[in-house]
Amino acid sequence: MLNAYMGYSLIRSELTKAIDYSNIMESAHSILRVADSDLKTFETRFDSMARHVRKIGIDTKYTAVEIAGAVKYLSMAGMNIETINKSIRPITNLALIGDNDVSYIADLATNIMAGYDIHNDSMDSVADIISSTISRSNVNIVEMAESYKMAAGYLRMAGVDFTESSAAIGLLGNMGLKGTLAGTSLRALSTCLLYTSDAADEARSV
Repeated sequence: MLNAYMGYSLIRSELTKAIDYSNIMESAHSILRVADSDLKTFETRFDSMARHVRKIGIDTKYTAVEIAGAVKYLSMAGMNIETINKSIRPITNLALIGDNDVSYIADLATNIMAGYDIHNDSMDSVADIISSTISRSNVNIVEMAESYKMAAGYLRMAGVDFTESSAAIGLLGNMGLKGTLAGTSLRALSTCLLYTSDAADEARSV
């Protein structure tokens, strides 16, 4: 009797996961289809991406449902099928480093890229840069995202390279300045750089 109940519970659990996965991927399907430029091949390309999602769900500690959730976030961020296919594994690896929810990391990573006006195709390199900073500094991706929320636009206008800004956030983190504190400091620095640059341009034009 107990074995039968356990078997029923297992089947019910797997069925629930399958339904959840199907519902999330259907949402992503709808979002991606609206903006797709080649509807003739859309279903084939989407199915290939779905297989990739399920494989990551097998290869990592995250389930296919969790990976599908990240796919939905990426589709909502404006990524197409090909870009999501390239980005989902780097995002999963980034989530693994901090033992974070993969959908949440997808959201944070795309927010950072948007703030720095980085093209969606560059997720792989962005994830590598963030991973390097997290691994070598006393900061995590949540704190980095908070810093970038405060300073990304200013850093970009000041001409500070993304790699350099990531390293600066790591250094500030090692000194105890994290999240919004680090972001505020970097925003002030960027403003000074912009002011100095404008003043120099004005002096040269005189």
